[in-house]
Amino acid sequence: MFKHILIPTDGSALSRAAAAAGIELAAKIGARVTGLFAAPAPTPIVYRGLLPVGYMTPDEHEELTRRAAKKYLDTIDALARRAGV
Repeated sequence: MFKHILIPTDGSALSRAAAAAGIELAAKIGARVTGLFAAPAPTPIVYRGLLPVGYMTPDEHEELTRRAAKKYLDTIDALARRAGV
């Protein structure tokens, strides 16, 4: 039925649970998985809640996004490896 499952993540507890469920399904049906992190659009203003609290250069935004993506996708990778997917 399914040969390839796309697993998006935002790093939240809910997305980790969804990733675990997707990987469990993939293991049962012999599918492969691909993790996806969609980076937020860069903005020079940094917000905390609804309040502007500072500025960030495009390079700083790129580095912050790269670190977040690695952290979130490494979680999916570890789950998939443990499941043999």
